[in-house]
Order: sequence, then C-alpha cells, then structure tokens
Amino acid sequence: MEGLLLRLDLSAVGALNHQQTSFTGEDAESYSFDSNSLAIGPKLALNLGIAPAKLVRIGVFGSVEGMPNITSNGSLPHTQVDGQFRWAVGPSLGFRFGPSVPLELELALALAQMHQVGSQNDIGAPDNRYPLSGGQWGGQGGAKLLYRPGGAGDTFALHLGLLGGLTGTGANGTDTKASLMALELGISIGL
Repeated sequence: MEGLLLRLDLSAVGALNHQQTSFTGEDAESYSFDSNSLAIGPKLALNLGIAPAKLVRIGVFGSVEGMPNITSNGSLPHTQVDGQFRWAVGPSLGFRFGPSVPLELELALALAQMHQVGSQNDIGAPDNRYPLSGGQWGGQGGAKLLYRPGGAGDTFALHLGLLGGLTGTGANGTDTKASLMALELGISIGL
C-alpha cells in the first residue's frame, strides 16, 4: 500500500432510526412526538487516501445512502415518513494487522446531512410543524473491517461496518433530532 489510493465501497445498510420533534403550538402548549423505524437500503462510498506507512492508510471519503423504511411506528401527526436520504463526508484512518495479513480496520468521522422522505397533509396545522423536507445536519462515526480474500494486496475486499450518527435542525421554531445506528455489509474495490 503505497502512493495515492482509491477505493469504492458498495454496501447494503440496515439502520434503526429514532426521530424526535418538539415545538410550542399556537395555543402556547408544548408538543413532542417520537418516531422509530427500521430501514434497509444501498450505500455508495468513495475513499481517496495515502499510505504514509506500510500498515497505515489516511483518507477522506464521501458517501450517499437511500433507505426506505420497512417498518415504522408512524407517530408524527399528519406525516408519513417512508425513508431517508443521507450523505456524509469526512476523514478516515485505516490500519492493517500485518504486511501479509488480509484484514484492515478503518475508523471514520463525518459531517452528515439527512433528509426524511415521505408525505404530509394538513400543512400548517398547529400540531404539524415537522420539517419533513428540511435537511438535518450533524455527524456520524463508524468502524469498518475489510477482508481481502486474495491476500493483503488484493484490490477486492468484503467489508462489515457499524456506524452511528446524530442529526438535527431547528427550522421554524421546531426542534427536530434524529439518531441512527446502522450495520453495513458489502464489497470494496480498490486499496
């Protein structure tokens, strides 16, 4: 692993999402609603890096994922959340377990933006201040284990990752927060 490195990751992601929205209504009452969901979908990531040492990889990555909900408790009034679209960008740090060991561990932190996807009715009702189309900003972190079946220098790898994230927005007097825990499984092409 020397010089400029490029890797493409294709993954299937399963995520547990928790969304909380709270605001003060026109009647001066405080409202708070929670929604939980399980979502599954594809993720595409590109990582550009360098190897300052034989067993270390430093990179920057960008990723996009779209995950439709497969189940949700649907407790946000007048709002049907069908899934989410999320992108992230940030640094990564990878370690090999030895010069000829086909395993790598990669740690990453990222700035993330998440959009819920769905539909709303009765827009403007006092209990409908959920910003469905508004982007929620936040961060995420994760770890990924890569296994190269053809040996340490193989450009093909299988990977398993775990990530968590928090996003939120304060649009129109509404405080909206989301948390995510996700498991990803996929293939990687490149070093």
